[in-house]
Amino acid sequence: MKNSIIAIFTLISFGAFAQTNDTGETKEKQYIPLQGFAGVSMNITGIINNLGVSAAIDPIGSDVLLGKYYVTDKWVFRAGLGINSINYTGNSTDSIGSSQVNLDSTYSQAALYISPGAEYHFLDDKRLDPYIGGALSLGFISKPKYNTTISIIDTTGEDKTKITYQSEGGFVFGATAIVGFNYYIARNFALGAEYQLGFYNRREGGDWERVTVNTPVSGTSSSIRTFGAERTSTTTVGLSQQLNITLSYFFNIKG
Repeated sequence: MKNSIIAIFTLISFGAFAQTNDTGETKEKQYIPLQGFAGVSMNITGIINNLGVSAAIDPIGSDVLLGKYYVTDKWVFRAGLGINSINYTGNSTDSIGSSQVNLDSTYSQAALYISPGAEYHFLDDKRLDPYIGGALSLGFISKPKYNTTISIIDTTGEDKTKITYQSEGGFVFGATAIVGFNYYIARNFALGAEYQLGFYNRREGGDWERVTVNTPVSGTSSSIRTFGAERTSTTTVGLSQQLNITLSYFFNIKG
């Protein structure tokens, strides 16, 4: 939080310096976007040290590509889109006596996040552009899939056990109030900050199925199928854990 406060004062001071060095010609510029403008907003990370940019963060903490469109001079439609895909593969080899044990495992799951919302920009100023707004957050989480294969190899052959596990996916819903501001250091180019207050609910799981197939060195393969149900639900209410420092650029899509 301390770094965020320092960053805000740094941004304002930089903007104020740029404004005091304007010529008479630049003072006639329209710095803040108007109706028909669209743009993107990203987060600034590593204030002062290791400065960089990253994807915006939606109200439930997911990385999203955040776009904005000025429906009117005051009202802005915003929408975030995020995709998260996890694909894990693990392999290990060990020995027990004269036997070699191989363990192969995979895990995969994907999620899609969308966060539509709106902002109202209420101050008629040349550069400073505070706003309030709100957003919904929707997340669709795919079914997680686990696959594990254990093979024990010795002089007699290979004993293999394969375990497949799959359960239901999940859903995330959130609603958030937003307060923030932009300070335009150049035409349609702004630095700003945004804070969020709201709640979200995350639900995952449901019916699950596990199938275990054993193929011995000799004899017939056997399989065991087990079923069950496991569900989790988490609700979080409160302020965002961080103040997002933003970098935004807009352009006129109507020409």
